[in-house]
Amino acid sequence: MATDTEGRVLSDLPIPPGETLLEEIEFIGMTQEELARRIGLSLDTIGEIIRGELPVTTDIARKLENELGIPERLWINLETRYQTVKARLKERDKSLLVADEAR
Repeated sequence: MATDTEGRVLSDLPIPPGETLLEEIEFIGMTQEELARRIGLSLDTIGEIIRGELPVTTDIARKLENELGIPERLWINLETRYQTVKARLKERDKSLLVADEAR
């Protein structure tokens, strides 16, 4: 595990904001189909967000805030953290590969 500049522990697991989205809609008893319809996105798009294949953009975050009452900034922060962790892991994997090739 890594820490940030303030000493907080950062997860090494990239968790897409879609996992939080799925937990929230399941908690309130909403289906993915219903969410898609209510915010004007396709079911495929919702599925891609949940699987972390499609980022939560500011437009999507705003739609989620309007429908679910969860602030846009939370969705953007979750997406930023997800992308940061993925990039850090990719960088670490590259460093390990280079180190292995040097041996």
